[in-house]
Amino acid sequence: MPGRSKLKKAFGKQNDSVLRRRYREVYGEAGFEEKYREDIKNARTRYLLVAAVFLLAIVFSIHAQSASNSMLNVEDGRIVSITRPEKDNGSLSVDLDVSATDGKTSVKKGKQILVSPKGTEAQDASVAAVIGEESDREKLERKIDSAVRNAAASADDNEIVLPLALEDGIRLRWDLAKNTDVPMLVAGFILAAAALYRSRFAQISRAEKEAKDSVAREMPAFMNKMLLLIDGGLVLMEAFDRAVLDAKKRGLGESSYFYRQIIDIKEGAEKSNEPIHEGLSRFAQRSGVRELMRFSGMVSDNIEKGADISGKLEAEGRMLWFLRKKRAEEAGRLAETKLSVPLMILVLDLIGVTCAPALLQM
Repeated sequence: MPGRSKLKKAFGKQNDSVLRRRYREVYGEAGFEEKYREDIKNARTRYLLVAAVFLLAIVFSIHAQSASNSMLNVEDGRIVSITRPEKDNGSLSVDLDVSATDGKTSVKKGKQILVSPKGTEAQDASVAAVIGEESDREKLERKIDSAVRNAAASADDNEIVLPLALEDGIRLRWDLAKNTDVPMLVAGFILAAAALYRSRFAQISRAEKEAKDSVAREMPAFMNKMLLLIDGGLVLMEAFDRAVLDAKKRGLGESSYFYRQIIDIKEGAEKSNEPIHEGLSRFAQRSGVRELMRFSGMVSDNIEKGADISGKLEAEGRMLWFLRKKRAEEAGRLAETKLSVPLMILVLDLIGVTCAPALLQM
């Protein structure tokens, strides 16, 4: 299939099989395919979005470069002037390289020249004051900057004539600057693609964590409900069916992974006439949660050997509630740790606001 071949190209054959296996372990044979295809679709969308942004950036960069190149006037292989754009186009910037030498010092620097349309407000040609001593290179660069400002100061001419020499006779050479946008865009695209490839298992990793959290969070209440029903005179399977039916009526299967799996086990057993404990055993093995494995073992022992389950459920329930409380305490301590950084930033802001007036008066 064409879609299948594209999938393997995006993820690789090995990654595809690993991803499929992990989804199967989380959602089971019946429910994993839809989630798996949704993950593949989302990943493909992210790759296409990054590629589209990269292509648009490349096209924009090339278009901007060609637009600025069309404004340049060249004589004898040298750029001598820049034609001003139309008023409708607004101001444009041109990146050039200028070279100069005075016998002792050579300068080659990039210069971005802002070219405004004819008739617009002239640029400020004033020269910044010199503070401290200047090196020969800094003096030469300042002279070049001053010559460029003087050339671009008048907005009444159709073009900006680039200075080919300074007042002291130093000759200037203007060349088109190399376009560094494309290599940077390519590097950005490679980094983005690498980041996407590294995060190819991010969605299933979140699903695995949420599944384990759901089992740890929902199973104590489910076991307690079964224990109450058994103590009320129901046998194990009747108590299980009643607990599952109650969860289904309350719509817990729509928001809870654990209840969704339990409901699927019950419905699958009704369709295939499979024993409930076999479906529970597979679910426990897929999840890898030890508490669920123990619960599945208790159910299997009761069905196959007639072992008493009431006392085991009560002891297991107490331990599960204790573990749930412990996890909640750990999550609270982790939240406090995460909040310490924003709190430190707020304290530093407060110190800055308090001390700023005194520092300004010093």
